[in-house]
Amino acid sequence: MHRYIPMSIPDDFVIGGKDYILATIDSSLIDSTLTNFPVGIEIGDVSFMADRSSTDWQNLHCTVSGTECYVEVDVWDVSTPKAILHVKVASISSSADTVIDIRFGADNTTTYVGETGDTAAQNVWDSNFVAVYHMSQDPTGGSGCILDSTSNGNNGTPAGSMTSGDLVDSGFGKALDFDGTDDYISIAHDSSLALSTMTLMHHAKYSNSSGRQALTYKDYGDTDSGATNNANYQVSVEGDDDAISVWWENSVGNNGGHSTSASVVSNGQFYTITGILTSSLCSIYINESQSSSTSHSVTPNTSNTRPLLIGAENSSSSGINDLFEGQISEIRISNTARSAAWIKATNAVLQKTLVTLS
Repeated sequence: MHRYIPMSIPDDFVIGGKDYILATIDSSLIDSTLTNFPVGIEIGDVSFMADRSSTDWQNLHCTVSGTECYVEVDVWDVSTPKAILHVKVASISSSADTVIDIRFGADNTTTYVGETGDTAAQNVWDSNFVAVYHMSQDPTGGSGCILDSTSNGNNGTPAGSMTSGDLVDSGFGKALDFDGTDDYISIAHDSSLALSTMTLMHHAKYSNSSGRQALTYKDYGDTDSGATNNANYQVSVEGDDDAISVWWENSVGNNGGHSTSASVVSNGQFYTITGILTSSLCSIYINESQSSSTSHSVTPNTSNTRPLLIGAENSSSSGINDLFEGQISEIRISNTARSAAWIKATNAVLQKTLVTLS
């Protein structure tokens, strides 16, 4: 592996401002060692971004103990200034702080650093991630404009009346603002989305305390006996009682798994909402805390070829319904049941508390 050893820079030698930033991960937020974990870092340091160009991210080096890390550049705005980086760290300790050294170098680092969709950026997300959406693209960009950060290329297409103004600075980095009337995102079926075990993570806030509002919904389809209008898998906000619910349907019939959170969410506040679905269990986490866990027996319909929706449901009887009203800034779908330690650390990323910059 190529190793980049940061050179010693005299204190009085600064070109275009500060040339490096140290991002320290607080080990007290890490309950057990995390492997190949994507650390999100938001940088708004004027001295670090001063006099930089729109392509200077190509000269970034992110290292841990001298080893180069893969980096996805989600946002690089030198005018604001703001940068959102996702850095793949091979191992994060629960007993000692981990330090990511972020600095500009003279050489181009596109082998390790890329924008969303680039091969280097896709390497941030290991094979357990099947789709990751940062909601950072203009929703008027047409078919496939909402980019999946993974190598699966599960890009989304906005529907309804979404405008450029629906891309907002909110949550962790950017967010898309859904109107609750006709806005949603559709992702064409791919084999990577036919899941038998999964973790569905969202960073979102809703703004209408009325009715069910879908965050993610994979329609079951109507090809099997008794399978009518059922979600293969789904996570929703129950606006009437401010709870979170998840569904996980059997391959035949409408019996399956369902759980509703014991704790509630508040209108107008960002939460990390996670549903973990296995053949025997539905679990819900709100931020870092488990709020429910319900046993069941499910044989998932992995032959389902209907689209994955963000922000709406789709049933054969009523079409698009239960539309989400509010902002969604992040969705991460994994083909494994993530640990409580992983969920806690991801929540800290999205709530901007995992790292301290110096």
